[in-house]
Amino acid sequence: MNTEKKTIEKLMPSLSEKNSDIFVNSRGMKIKLRPLPPYLVQIATESIVRPEIPTYSIKTESGDIETHQHDEKSISQSNDEEKLKWAEYIEETKKVNVKISTLMIDIVLMEGIDAQIENEQRWIKRQQLMGITVPEDPEEKLLMYKKTCIISTPEDIAEITRKVMSLTGVSTEDIEKLKDSFPSDTESQSSEGERNSGKES
Repeated sequence: MNTEKKTIEKLMPSLSEKNSDIFVNSRGMKIKLRPLPPYLVQIATESIVRPEIPTYSIKTESGDIETHQHDEKSISQSNDEEKLKWAEYIEETKKVNVKISTLMIDIVLMEGIDAQIENEQRWIKRQQLMGITVPEDPEEKLLMYKKTCIISTPEDIAEITRKVMSLTGVSTEDIEKLKDSFPSDTESQSSEGERNSGKES
């Protein structure tokens, strides 16, 4: 009986943490999370211009001209010029999705993680030894710290995003859609950030 009680007591902290605002990253760091302001993401992404979907026109039996948006079915029956426009649209859409994903990650890191730089001078020195220029601006510096210390793996940012969105009140279905929209982009964004930081030195 005592053994069972001890086992339950050991499980209780992990079960409560699972539904709390505490996240333990892949390095074992405990991080306090917080919900995002409800309209922040909407306002932040309004400035991103989405590409217009290519259209095609058809003539009806009455002689009127109707304009419709292309889809994968209609474009397969189109001419080479329209197919080229569709390919450009798809490519631009991918770029926009990466831009939105990158912005979302920055928003989650800046507003969804309640953390300050630990051992700041030591951290700055370590960045400099790796050839990374640390920003003077406090907010930019804190964001870099979160990217280089709190986020260690793509799984970290995916799980942090899921928990922050859950705290914000976003539905599980919408969280899964959001998470699926940028897992591969997270890896490329992290490596790109490291390369850019190295170039500044």
